[in-house]
Parts: sequence; structure tokens; C-alpha cells
Amino acid sequence: MKKPAHRPKRTYPEAPLHRSHVELKECPFCGSHLITTRSREVDKYVQTLSGPIHVIGYSQKCSSQECLAPNARYHASQAAKLSLPNVTYGWDVLCYIANRRNEGKQQFKEIRQELEEEKGVEISEREVGRLYRKMAALLLGNEVMNHEKLTETVEKYGQLIVEVDGLQPDGHGPKLYVLHELLSGTVLSVVQLEQANTENLSAWLDPYREWGEWVKATLSDNEKALVAALKAVWPQAKHQVCQMHFVKNLSEPVHEADRALQKEIRAAMGKLPLVPMPTQEIAAVCASPVALEPV
Repeated sequence: MKKPAHRPKRTYPEAPLHRSHVELKECPFCGSHLITTRSREVDKYVQTLSGPIHVIGYSQKCSSQECLAPNARYHASQAAKLSLPNVTYGWDVLCYIANRRNEGKQQFKEIRQELEEEKGVEISEREVGRLYRKMAALLLGNEVMNHEKLTETVEKYGQLIVEVDGLQPDGHGPKLYVLHELLSGTVLSVVQLEQANTENLSAWLDPYREWGEWVKATLSDNEKALVAALKAVWPQAKHQVCQMHFVKNLSEPVHEADRALQKEIRAAMGKLPLVPMPTQEIAAVCASPVALEPV
């Protein structure tokens, strides 16, 4: 008799469907078009911070019988952008766990409670720990890859250009900071801070201080605490305001004048006299039937 699974499979019948597709358009061996296989390569419910989704993906194979690799199967890689293989939680959940553990110094029990009560994610304390270890392993491998990319960029260009962008996805609450190296297009690090100041921003950037002699320029949105942190970590680098933010700042006086004009127009329109209502006599005449003279 088959033993019951340790954890029952969670299903969400009302979850929106996401179909994952193979990014290749033709066979890399012979150039023939690909056809979809009958079996589902991916079929799982993925819990995200925005709610569960149903992910389905089919593999594909070459349509030609004379192909050099007739048994090759091409995977629906888009599913990996939503969650790891054999993992039923989205990348946003993994990032949330890693952030609460590393930055908030919270216990797995506390993280599980937050996910269930505040985000509506069904998860066990044991699973929180397992996902955290997966994320830690991925981040370690990512650091090695980033180091290689930065080394290649220095060899090619002889310099690095660093940009930090601060985002508030919800329009309020904690701010998300993203560290880029522009010449290689590499995302080096991401951090979410409840209260951003020069001290904790500098601590976040500090692991990349070793590249100081190669960092020739830094860019930001001109946030005072962030600019101070960039100058503290890379004092020799020239700082420049991001062009998009610079143009936005230039246009702000125009927007302010436009908003002021709108208020003035509303105030002037509000002072206009109201349209007089018809008197009772006019209303009675309008309501009475009209007798038509015979022609």
C-alpha cells in the first residue's frame, strides 16, 4: 500500500492560469519547426505574495524525422521565472524569507507567521527553513558569477560604472534599493530597508568597496542619504544624477504651475452664478399637455 505524502498537495482551483512556453522557435540542429509534446512538463500551483497561480508548461521536440537529435526535448523555461523547479513558492516568497532572515534577523517561526497572517501564504516553519537554504545557495553562486562579470568588464573597459535605484513598489512602506553595474548590465545586489540612512546604505554597499579603484562613476536619483553612502564607499568616483530623474526634476516647476492653474480655474468656475431654475408657472406650463389645432 502506498504511504500518504508527508505534506498534502495544495490546490487552488480559482487560481489564474499561467501557460509557460518554450522560447526557441526552431530546432537548433536542423532548423525545422518545433511541435509540442503531449505530456505536461510543468503542472503545479505556485504561491506568490500576490496569491496563488496555476503554472502549466509543455516541452517541445523537433518535427523532422531526419533531425540529428530527434529525441531532444526543449523545456518551457518561462516557468523558472516564476519559481524554482520542484518548488511551489514564487521567487518573491523566497526573497521575502531571505530578507526577513538576513536583514530583520527573524526566526523561521516568525517569518512563517508573517507569511500566513499578513500575506496569506500557506507554509510550514520547516518549509521556510528549506527555502531559505535554497536561496542562500543561489546567492552564493550569484556572487561568484558577479565577480567574474565585473572582472571581465574591468578587462574590457578598464572601469566600472555603478548605479543605485530606489523603488517603492507599493507607493509607500519599505524602500527597495537595486545596485547595478551599467557597462555589463549586471544586477549586483538588492536590499529592502524600512528606514534608509547613510549608515545602513553604506553597510549594504560595503562588500563592493574592494572594486573602488575601478569604479570611476556612480549614478543615483540624488537622494541625500544615498549620495552620501556612495561617496563614503567610493570617494574617488564622480557622482551624477540619473538623467531620467534630472529631467523629471527640471519639469517639476511646470507641473506645479499647471496644478496651480487648475486650482485657479476650479475656484473661478465655482464663483459663477448658478443657472436659474424655472418658476412654478413655467414648470406647470411645461408639464401641461399641448392642444393641437386641427389643420
